[in-house]
Amino acid sequence: MYKLLIHIILSVLLYYRGFAQKEDLVWPLGDRAGVNFSTGPAIPMSDPDQMFLHITNVAISDTSGNLLFYSNGIAIANKLHDTLQNGNN
Repeated sequence: MYKLLIHIILSVLLYYRGFAQKEDLVWPLGDRAGVNFSTGPAIPMSDPDQMFLHITNVAISDTSGNLLFYSNGIAIANKLHDTLQNGNN
């Protein structure tokens, strides 16, 4: 009975983990470039409006793999590269 309960719990946890697999498909990188994996193979991105990323960077996407916002450790910008309200410093 104990093994069955563990098996059910692990199955449920792994099932729900499968829905959260696309939140890291857009990778903004340094020098106003990046990589997009949301359509399958890696697609290079280059956008002159993107904020400069040096060492620290983070990107958050929705469950479909669309970029929501990103940060360089100093400012936070949305997918249109506009700084979010209170997103400086």
